[in-house]
Amino acid sequence: MSTVGFVAGAALLAAGVTLVLVSPSKTSSASITARPMFSSSGSGAMLGATW
Repeated sequence: MSTVGFVAGAALLAAGVTLVLVSPSKTSSASITARPMFSSSGSGAMLGATW
């Protein structure tokens, strides 16, 4: 059973590397970010954008 898991993991890793290598290059500099925020009074999310 561990051999099956090893082969499946290797196949998923190979698929991920292939997707990264053949993906089109990012030509736009626009981006949106979301970050968690934690403080003593509560928590939330911080959203930001650049273009």
